[in-house]
Amino acid sequence: MAEATNREEETSEQWKDLLGWLESEQTNTGEFKATIQASSHSGRILVAKEDIHEATPILSLPRSVLLDTQTIPSEFIEGYGQGLNPIQTLTLYLTIYSAQKRLKNSSTIDYHPFQPYLSSLPQDKQLNQIKLNEIHTLNKNRSDNQDDQFPVKNGQFKCYELMTWTTIKQADEVLDRFVKDWTILNHTKSVHPSFHECRLSDLAWAWLIVNTRCVSFDIGAKDHDNNITLAPGFDMANHCSSSQVTTIVNRKGITMEKRLNFKYGPHSNSTLLTEYGFVDSHHINPWDHIDISPLIISLFDPDNLAHQNKIDLLKVTGYWEYVRLYDPKQSTRNFTSSSVALRLLYTPENKIPEWQDHIDGLIDHLQDSVVEELVHSTVVQFIQSLLIQSQTLVDRLNTFNLGQDLQTDEFGFDTLYSFNCLKTLAINQLHSLSSYNPSHK
Repeated sequence: MAEATNREEETSEQWKDLLGWLESEQTNTGEFKATIQASSHSGRILVAKEDIHEATPILSLPRSVLLDTQTIPSEFIEGYGQGLNPIQTLTLYLTIYSAQKRLKNSSTIDYHPFQPYLSSLPQDKQLNQIKLNEIHTLNKNRSDNQDDQFPVKNGQFKCYELMTWTTIKQADEVLDRFVKDWTILNHTKSVHPSFHECRLSDLAWAWLIVNTRCVSFDIGAKDHDNNITLAPGFDMANHCSSSQVTTIVNRKGITMEKRLNFKYGPHSNSTLLTEYGFVDSHHINPWDHIDISPLIISLFDPDNLAHQNKIDLLKVTGYWEYVRLYDPKQSTRNFTSSSVALRLLYTPENKIPEWQDHIDGLIDHLQDSVVEELVHSTVVQFIQSLLIQSQTLVDRLNTFNLGQDLQTDEFGFDTLYSFNCLKTLAINQLHSLSSYNPSHK
């Protein structure tokens, strides 16, 4: 109770300081329709401070308070941002800020142009604990004298033992992005005078802030992916797949004290957990899926020329490696990508042009009943195999005594929240697999 009260008081003070800074930057904070509160699992949430009518602006910010490569001091960009993309530039900027703050370098921090906003950002304990655990484990696997070497993953992370394959694959993809940026930023050590004081914890914090809180905003970059910014206040909203808020204007009325959620995009719960550290809810959302790429790939023999040609064709058409099953109750896409790949696998070489015409939309249906039967029986085998794996994972998760077994950092969790998220994903996957009707073709 005392911890929750302290968190609420800290959140309230941070919000006051942030509002004061925004007002000094000519922001009319009196028109804000939202405020922040501490949430039950150490984060912050936006809530409506009054009834909000349809199509009412919720937050309005001037350009000067948005933190991106156009508002970072030009001398920083010119001196240290050359050759870096916006994510790497923002990460470097926040990494140096974090180190200076940790070292209490007041001569630099007190006059930092975005200091009030940066002070309101969550600390390590409020960030993605799964990702932090991976990053610090990765660091332990390096030799102390090999800071400039590309970090290499050494075996499986302990927390992966509690994940579905889909979640592991997505977690690996996020971690690979971090490793790539980490390696590139390491080369700035000889350039930036403060970077030698930075620790991995500073870099991990900065990278997670940038990758979980930036929003799309046109800053004039040619590449759309580079049009990103950090927006005070706006970045405190969480995701909900059924959100009624489009950007920062609501489509429907919102009652006072109701939590404000934005829709980040068409994200599955496994994506939300590996990218942002939370799940949408404890229910299956429309974008939840099961990655069956390893099962599909295992059926193709790369040493077989005919198979290799089919692999190349699947890569060209975008049906290789990212093959997914969707929950039949939530989506009409059930077997689409898996059926496409399996049909090609079983299609005779002389009929491949028909498969291509089907992919291109020139014909509606393929008429080969033998191929369709093989596809169906293979999918049934996949589901049966996945059901066994999924049930085993759920059974293991259910064996933990939440009051005792997870009091340690064995799996890298500071709280039970991450564990409960992983359990939700495993249970939802089991329910999805149990929903498939083997008789359906």
